[in-house]
Amino acid sequence: MCPASLPIQGTFYAITKVGNNKAIVIITPKLPPKCNHLFEVELTKDKTDISVKELKASKMRRAFHITFTLNGSLYMAGGEDDDYNILSSCERYDQNKKLWVDCKHTLPYPMCGASVVVSAYDTYAVITGGLTKRPGLGGLDYAAVLVFTEGEGFQYVSKL
Repeated sequence: MCPASLPIQGTFYAITKVGNNKAIVIITPKLPPKCNHLFEVELTKDKTDISVKELKASKMRRAFHITFTLNGSLYMAGGEDDDYNILSSCERYDQNKKLWVDCKHTLPYPMCGASVVVSAYDTYAVITGGLTKRPGLGGLDYAAVLVFTEGEGFQYVSKL
């Protein structure tokens, strides 16, 4: 166990690898502000601890979203907002500029709780599963398989 810890607690956590010994941890806090906090976490050279650096917070707070990195950008899409609305919006964090920039891509439909994996050469991401309706509010509707590329955005592939 590392002696260092993250500076805040949350209700939802996501982690995305961004380098050999580096990751970005996204924390959805229990209380306002209505944003997600980002922390760059890096394993120390002696591999006994981590260093933690806070990055610029996201524009909106969301939970149960997908998070992945492609070519120096971190994408955060879908999930639920504070009113339990399932989202289709996408935010993009430029890791080189260390800021959130406009993202022209959105999911083809609202989705939360999906899984994502990125190709070995960071050329595309595959998104699977997830829900398009909240349990108890009209039932469950399972999402499909999507592929994301930076040029084409989110593309529907097939129903699961």
